[in-house]
Amino acid sequence: SYRTSGDTSAYLAAFMFFQLPHGIFTVSIMTVVGPELARASNAGDLSAFRRRFASGLRVIALVVIPAGALMIVLAEPIVRGALDYGNFSESSGVTTSSTLALFGIGLFAFSAYLYTIRAMYSRLDTRTPFLLNVLENTLNIVLAVALYPSLGVKGLALSWSISYSIAAIAAWAILDRRLGGLEGKRTATVMMRIVLSSALGAVAAWLILNYLDPSTPLAAIATVLLAGVVGGGVGIGGAAALGVPEIADLRATLTRSAPSIDTTSA
Repeated sequence: SYRTSGDTSAYLAAFMFFQLPHGIFTVSIMTVVGPELARASNAGDLSAFRRRFASGLRVIALVVIPAGALMIVLAEPIVRGALDYGNFSESSGVTTSSTLALFGIGLFAFSAYLYTIRAMYSRLDTRTPFLLNVLENTLNIVLAVALYPSLGVKGLALSWSISYSIAAIAAWAILDRRLGGLEGKRTATVMMRIVLSSALGAVAAWLILNYLDPSTPLAAIATVLLAGVVGGGVGIGGAAALGVPEIADLRATLTRSAPSIDTTSA
């Protein structure tokens, strides 16, 4: 019926926006780190594997945690600017925005989970990822059934975020135990700094959002661009000020993942 159709459209639109930071940044990072993990595993160099995995996870956190924070704050103008609410009603647009914000809560967990699963595959372990996928899907289904009656499509996004958060923690714990440690203390310290700097960036974006009037699609796009640049700049600048060393690693990783352009055949 109408609610089911509206919920489906809202969910698919929110999920499309949610996937963008992962698809642009995390996949690029995994493209670089994945082969390095496979080489370390094939060589039996567990020390190099642990070091590269932990470094890659921190680099992902440096990008995805700020992106998730900005997604939560800027969900409404993102949806309004990108969709112009088109065939959406005002209430459907608001629902899509709220759904996107709830997806944003689980953005880092989603990326971290897939990254950890990729690391397991590089060790030729397919059984553990299968069991973890069963766990994640089961949690997602159970939570979705429990939350949908009261929250609607927003409950589906929340169940997604919760299930991936639990699965990511479980995946990391299993890999940490099997490898005898994954620089957990250092990673936790770096991530706390990233969370703090991301919160500052989100506050900066929120202030801009409340100062401007993103009530039209064009104004919404301008608001997202301005608030995103300022919020992202504050987040990365704050991370640098707090001494997060992965900023240099991020630049190097993204440079290596960028496709080269052959101009000799032009």
